[in-house]
Amino acid sequence: MKILNLNKPKKILRPHINLLPCLQLTLDCITTASVLYILAFLKMGTVSVGYNALIALSILLIIISYQHTAQYKYNKSYTRALLSRLKAWSFVLFILLFIGFITKGMNYYSREVLLIWASTAYILQVINSFIFIRLTPKVRQKYLKKSNALVIGASHTAQRLITSVNNDPLLGHRVIGYMDNIKSDAFHDAPYLGDLKKLDDIIKNHDIKTIYIALPNHKLDQLEPLYAKLVLKDIDLQWAPDINTLNLINHHVKEISGMPVLTLSELPLAGEQLFIKSFFDLIAT
Repeated sequence: MKILNLNKPKKILRPHINLLPCLQLTLDCITTASVLYILAFLKMGTVSVGYNALIALSILLIIISYQHTAQYKYNKSYTRALLSRLKAWSFVLFILLFIGFITKGMNYYSREVLLIWASTAYILQVINSFIFIRLTPKVRQKYLKKSNALVIGASHTAQRLITSVNNDPLLGHRVIGYMDNIKSDAFHDAPYLGDLKKLDDIIKNHDIKTIYIALPNHKLDQLEPLYAKLVLKDIDLQWAPDINTLNLINHHVKEISGMPVLTLSELPLAGEQLFIKSFFDLIAT
């Protein structure tokens, strides 16, 4: 099925960036760096090149580890957020210790400074997390009005999508309902708005700004007509493939020369790749 006719390859997979997680990541980096800087200064009266290098490396590891383990998703409970942050911060400290061991540079730093820094930085990061968890929904409710979104399709993917979108306080829209030619009794988080013949009226009457197309696989022949109908409208159009009906092993999406590719199955990791993945899996679970 032909959906798009592109004259030249372009980057299709793009990172999804939210302002509030970026702000919290910045705050965590500043907090962690400031604590180490102050402790080093109080201990020695100056901050040496070694401690500055440690600060820079810590910030880099925090960015990599915290982004990879999704530390800034606010649908976590307090307990899960605390444990998740502890694992991520422990991973950062482990890598720092490992680097210090192989470079024989541990004797350069004060153990007292490092121990106080490790515990204090974690406590302050947890405080940051709790503040953002409590304030994020209130800030969005007070200052950011959510726009209306619509889901087309009655697949299992559509059900999960509606629940995920409506439970995410960071998204700027909320699903008000779903449309399909056949009503499903399995939907509980959004009402049925009618068949696709009423699509134009629903978009106009409800001021729809975002549409998720989540058709089941046996209805993919409807995708191209829907795309042609909606692409010229002032709407953010998203497609959520229904991969949940496929029995996939180790599936994930990656990018090859600007083109999205869904990996259905791949050989087990070995060697260096397995070592790296094991570390991230350990702190992600």
